[in-house]
Amino acid sequence: MDPTPKILIIGAGVFGLSTALHLARRGYTSVHLYDVQDYTSTAYQCSQGCVAASCDDNKIIRASYGDSKLYRDLAFEAIAEWEKWNAESGRRLWERCGFLRVGEVLSDGEVRTQENLPGVLRGLQYRVSEAGERRRAAEDGVPKGKIDALGRPERGLVMEGEACCFALSLCREAGVKTHYGPGNGVESLIRTGREVIGIKTSDGLSHSADLVIVACGGWTPSFLPETEDLIETTAGSVVSFRLPRDQEDLWEKYASENFPVWCWNMSSYDREKRNVAGIFGFPRTPEGSHRSEKSGRLISVPETESDKIPEEAMHALKSFCAENMTELLDLEPEQVRLCWYCDSVDESFLIDHVPETEGLMVCSGGSGHGFKFLPVLGKHVVEVVERKDTEYTRLFQWREVPEKKRSLVDDGPVGWQVLEKQRMVDKTEWRA
Repeated sequence: MDPTPKILIIGAGVFGLSTALHLARRGYTSVHLYDVQDYTSTAYQCSQGCVAASCDDNKIIRASYGDSKLYRDLAFEAIAEWEKWNAESGRRLWERCGFLRVGEVLSDGEVRTQENLPGVLRGLQYRVSEAGERRRAAEDGVPKGKIDALGRPERGLVMEGEACCFALSLCREAGVKTHYGPGNGVESLIRTGREVIGIKTSDGLSHSADLVIVACGGWTPSFLPETEDLIETTAGSVVSFRLPRDQEDLWEKYASENFPVWCWNMSSYDREKRNVAGIFGFPRTPEGSHRSEKSGRLISVPETESDKIPEEAMHALKSFCAENMTELLDLEPEQVRLCWYCDSVDESFLIDHVPETEGLMVCSGGSGHGFKFLPVLGKHVVEVVERKDTEYTRLFQWREVPEKKRSLVDDGPVGWQVLEKQRMVDKTEWRA
């Protein structure tokens, strides 16, 4: 494609930002980014009313992709770029704080992940249930708090809001035009026959385009029904705590220098037992926020006004803390909310031109593992825009629904995990 067309991107989350940045760096001079959220003033912070998955305090960066070499290699490429972004921004946008997996036997996929790591990284993986491995970690200089973080005898924390703000600044420096705020929500596509020729925004204006890229995360399936067989909106349940600054023991214990990212029973999904997944959490942010998330995914259209989570999720989080993090039981949660994702049926991204429609692309299906690719994903989206045949454009391409689907999407509206079927509770239930 000649680098002069007008390209409109709907959604300024990770996929939209990365796409806009790399299009501009490629030489496209008319790239426009639309979002109903006013990210200029909210700085991608959920505490400021942002509701998309790209708005948060932190995310995990790791390369746990089993035999999926393309995603693994892209993750390592992204890590190198995160290091550059740290240097360029003068801030710790991402931090190597360690990753602790507890409460489960390693899945086959995780075993293959470790087998496929480069040798130097394999040497930095420790089975902390074994005394010899704990000694080896200590000899390698790993702090004791990282090994025994939860009092029981891979890698990374990203300051997400700051990272997105930095990416936004790079987009603007590269010439991307941003259109943020309530009047810039996209109401509909403008179609003529089988061609999309623009968008209509919530201020009633129409905007012409040579290409429209839909990258609106959890809102993609409802906005673009053509994708509903391949992707669906899902949610995780989040509980955040504000650690008391005067409790020095907690402040130091949960600092990223002493405490890792952690997960518990992440491979525990059992459809018959209605157990959809485990729990993961983070060390505190520099401001003292500590977050845990139940990754059970609840299929639904996004409900953005809710300050509640399913009762089952609250019970799972409380039970885990009662066993492993008892000091949190007496704290009042600062926030209880749902974090909205967009899952694909095979957990691979959906980035392609929409079949039988000219001028329209979809860039979505992050499936809970897209954020880490913020610095690098867009260059492969540009390959899709330009209809190049590469191993990544084939990996992300539009596909038939797999016969054996792996995600919860296949349950559809009859599944027990649908949000409308849950009893929802607010943060007062934490200490009930």
